Amino acid sequence: MRLEKDLLYTKDHMWVDVKGREHTLGVSAYGVSEMEVVLFAEVPEEG
Repeated sequence: MRLEKDLLYTKDHMWVDVKGREHTLGVSAYGVSEMEVVLFAEVPEEG
């Protein structure tokens, strides 16, 4: 598994990319290959 230096990883194969107040969440390639169901979440804009 290749790890990107500027991402934060969990033991559950998830990652977060933090850029100021913006955060992007994801799942590693291994985590996706092990999932039975793929989830998607869209959160509303702040305000």
